[in-house]
Amino acid sequence: TVVKVYKNRIKDLNSNLINEEKEMLSLFALCTDASISYVNGEEIRVGDPTETALIDANNKFGLYPKDNLNFEKVTQLSFDSNRKMMSVVVKYNGRLLSITKGAVDVILDRANVTNKQEILKVNEEMAKNALRVLGLGIKYIAEVPDEVTSEFLETDLDFVGLVGMIDPARDEVKESIRLAKEAGIRTIMITGDHIITAKAIATELGILNAGEEAISSKELNSLTDDELFENIDKYSVYARVAPEDKVRIVDTWQKKGKVVAMTGDGVNDSPALKKADIGCAMGITGTDVAKEAAAMILVDDNFATIITAVKHGRGIYENIKKTVHYLLSSNIGEVITIFLATLITVFLAGNTNYGIPLLPIHLLWINLITDTLPAFGLGLEEASDDLMLQPPRNKNESFFARGLGKRIIIQGIIIGLITLAAYSLGIFITNDATIARTMAFLTLSMIQLFHAFNLKSDASIFSKQTFNNKFLLGAFAVGAFLQFSIIYIPTIASVFKVTALNLNQLLVCSGLALLIVVIVEISKLIKRNTKSV
Repeated sequence: TVVKVYKNRIKDLNSNLINEEKEMLSLFALCTDASISYVNGEEIRVGDPTETALIDANNKFGLYPKDNLNFEKVTQLSFDSNRKMMSVVVKYNGRLLSITKGAVDVILDRANVTNKQEILKVNEEMAKNALRVLGLGIKYIAEVPDEVTSEFLETDLDFVGLVGMIDPARDEVKESIRLAKEAGIRTIMITGDHIITAKAIATELGILNAGEEAISSKELNSLTDDELFENIDKYSVYARVAPEDKVRIVDTWQKKGKVVAMTGDGVNDSPALKKADIGCAMGITGTDVAKEAAAMILVDDNFATIITAVKHGRGIYENIKKTVHYLLSSNIGEVITIFLATLITVFLAGNTNYGIPLLPIHLLWINLITDTLPAFGLGLEEASDDLMLQPPRNKNESFFARGLGKRIIIQGIIIGLITLAAYSLGIFITNDATIARTMAFLTLSMIQLFHAFNLKSDASIFSKQTFNNKFLLGAFAVGAFLQFSIIYIPTIASVFKVTALNLNQLLVCSGLALLIVVIVEISKLIKRNTKSV
């Protein structure tokens, strides 16, 4: 939104503008590729938001608002990030007028102006107030040459004036940058704005903090690759950048082993979008070239959505780890149970009728039902807020890093030993292989149902988070119902070669199954205390 104009002095846009200032607004609006139209009462904006803001300013306060701005465009030189200017030639009141808008310092270098230092001070004053400042220069030409060049249109200009516009960040952006920082994600600003404007905006948003610096493209180009590599950590803002600067910045961060996400919307952003680990193009203002180069498209052009996506991404990854942890520890438990029972049978052959604790149909049932239902529940776990307080994992980190592989094996062994203990107690107490096998089958099934809640989070199972996943609660209820149906419905029990258990036997199975909760709770407590030391 344009808020300030400067012709001979700084004025608010909505103050009493003189005709020369109103004409300047119309000239700015002519030097755009954007448009604002209305179809069936609905406003349609096409083009860069900066340019539509110039059209808005002219429509409200310009000398030739809206439909009166109907001067024929003859030719133009489109904006270029190296030139930092755009020019158009229009038939203006019977003459050919070349209009050039762009960065203030660039316009002044190409204009005939006697009060350059005064204008630069005005530019600096606006920039300190986080305003994006554009300059305007014009010149009349006799005719348009066959080949239109910057040297012809954009030199020997008559300086007209400045506009200052504010591009306020959405309310949620500052909070999103803070959340990103807590999550170990550093936000870097790369902009074509003047360095003073960039610093003001970056400081307001929390991007530029104490001990960090802003750097211009000119200063960046004076650094060797080695110097940039050594010092890049201290730069949070890059101003007046060229397309090659963006690629260099991304490349240097990658050389430091960082995962780099780059956002952009223009054609000039596409090399950096392609170079970045995650190129993210704007869905609304982004060009087709930028969208093609990017790995993903941000459909609402909202930075806060990126942080939300990070949270969901971390949640999905954690859920995959929980599910794999659950399935592998459970299956290791089954293997340990069968393996140890086989060894006992072999070494004690002739002295006992120890037998096999689990039949193939039991293992099949556990893998198809008891494993599967809680695994689905874990996979649908909501991402917790504390995920955004954890640092990012190294991109080369193993899936089983941070002790996950060790915990899977240890918990698998514990599950196997508890299941074998249930079978052994059944043999010892009843001397009935069918009852013992039923106790082992029920104990293993219940262990897995309980263990799913162990793995739900690193928090205690007794925390309020335990019961906030309706899918996991449903999986537990269905799994338990089906398991007890197998044991207590005679027809099904005969198929599975199990039998109904009495109350004492059920209590033994339940107590043994709950041991997995006690053991994991103790390990969580030790882990939390170790971290706090």
